[in-house]
Amino acid sequence: MRASIDFNIDEVAFITIILGMAEFATEVPPFSIPQFLGGVVMCICMGLILYGVTLTQTYIYVLNCKEDPLWLKALVATLWIVETVHTAAILRQMYYSTILAFGSRVALLKVDW
Repeated sequence: MRASIDFNIDEVAFITIILGMAEFATEVPPFSIPQFLGGVVMCICMGLILYGVTLTQTYIYVLNCKEDPLWLKALVATLWIVETVHTAAILRQMYYSTILAFGSRVALLKVDW
């Protein structure tokens, strides 16, 4: 079964206008780099604190999980790996934003992955 999308003339005109306006949106809106990065860095610091809590809980679980089923041990290990990858990704983004692209407003508006 194929899905089809029916546009009427007004919707097509609206989409054309919006897409046409994208060509003129080359200026970066004004914002304060220290305020922007300050919030990002504070959120990443809070995330690192929570990651430390996760590491502690995982360590305590590994010490006390002798009788748990294998699927539960695998779930805990998977969640720990996913959280570690997430933490590495946000640290890499912070490094890019604060070191590699220092002072660039345009670089702060793009996602680097």
